[in-house]
Amino acid sequence: MSVAYTGEPTSLGKKDPDSKLDYKVDWGAYLTAIGGDTIASSSWEIDGSMSISSSPAPSHTDTETTVWIEGGGQAGESN
Repeated sequence: MSVAYTGEPTSLGKKDPDSKLDYKVDWGAYLTAIGGDTIASSSWEIDGSMSISSSPAPSHTDTETTVWIEGGGQAGESN
């Protein structure tokens, strides 16, 4: 099974363009509700001037996915 989470760019909130921040999605409650599946792999895409960091690389556990985001526009913008 494949599930996609599509968040709006503003869902990342305010981010300084010089910072590298981690964003985690906890799928635990959802996975339990659908019968206890686990996450086998995770991939991420991002639009705009931010980018996905390769160090640390995106990762996952059985119930959570994590990505590190860097870059961006002017300080305080969430693009």
